Amino acid sequence: APESIGFRTLGYRLTGEHLWVARIFSSLFWVLGGLALFLLICEFASTGAAIIGTLIYLFVPYGIVASRVFMPDPLMVALIVFSLWALFRWQNTSSWKWVLLFGIFSGLAIFVKNVAAFMVVGAFAGVIFGTRGLKRSIRDPQVWVMGLLLVLPTAVYTVYGALTGLLAGQLAL
Repeated sequence: APESIGFRTLGYRLTGEHLWVARIFSSLFWVLGGLALFLLICEFASTGAAIIGTLIYLFVPYGIVASRVFMPDPLMVALIVFSLWALFRWQNTSSWKWVLLFGIFSGLAIFVKNVAAFMVVGAFAGVIFGTRGLKRSIRDPQVWVMGLLLVLPTAVYTVYGALTGLLAGQLAL
């Protein structure tokens, strides 16, 4: 199987094996998630409520631990919250800008860690069934683009991994 260069390996090649670099990335991703949460809360509550919600998110014990170790979770959480913000904005504006942002953020969140699909697809389905209606959504090209972008990164990676043998161990029965 060809050697794969993952994010961790690439990071080590660029900066050396320094844990403080990985911790900076984790902290940065966690804080970016806080920014996304602040923007999301501002959509339906006051700025004061957004500040309080963001402070709770930033200083909850899991957030402190997650930002000190090198795991994909802080990036996944940040991308999930950004995708929820974009979904909320799309629900209210029907703008192609928010279609693309939701698709990119949600697709990357699922690519980073597949468990993100439960949150992202659940929210997407909630908007489709709860506010837009299934019949209207099936005919809406924006919904199809969002769905395609949502699965595209992980689908491309899986197909590439299957064809090159990169994922042979994970795809074996």
